[in-house]
Amino acid sequence: MREDFAHKLASLVKTGQLDCRELLNHKVLARLLTSPTKRFVLNMSIFADIPDAVLVDQYFQVVPAHRLNEPPDVLAVISDLTCDSMGELKEFISASTGRGNDCVFTRLDSRLILVPNTKLKLKGVPLHLPAKNENYYLVFLDTGAYQDTLAMKHNLIYGAPEVVIDYNERSGKVEVRVMRHEELYT
Repeated sequence: MREDFAHKLASLVKTGQLDCRELLNHKVLARLLTSPTKRFVLNMSIFADIPDAVLVDQYFQVVPAHRLNEPPDVLAVISDLTCDSMGELKEFISASTGRGNDCVFTRLDSRLILVPNTKLKLKGVPLHLPAKNENYYLVFLDTGAYQDTLAMKHNLIYGAPEVVIDYNERSGKVEVRVMRHEELYT
């Protein structure tokens, strides 16, 4: 029922019958439209890889590394798969500028992810649902100068693999390499 209601509100905004800024003035409606509907479980430890997310509630912007020309499908919480932290990333601050004056909603769950000229704090991260057999990569931005130091073997925390994404101008393709901890620090 909540999903039907969110879809109806998005439809009213898209057809010009309702201003999305009005929705933000209603606490219950704003909460509904900025709350996640999915959970992405990652094979990593948020505590080990970006410890400040857990230790001091540091905000890290998370974005997909591909499918950037497609609107996100859902608003989701990102959780880790390890037993050491129960780590979770569940905040996203949308850009305060956008193209035109249109509000933007996710495609499948109709969550409000952009309101022009308004800084919007979401309770999840706008993401695509991975296609079958697709490796869906996320980028964690603004991790700071010392996150790698905190994530190394000292303090009983392992070093996570790092993903290097390069554009090969000759082939016109994006190359993705996963570098293991041992290859980076030996």
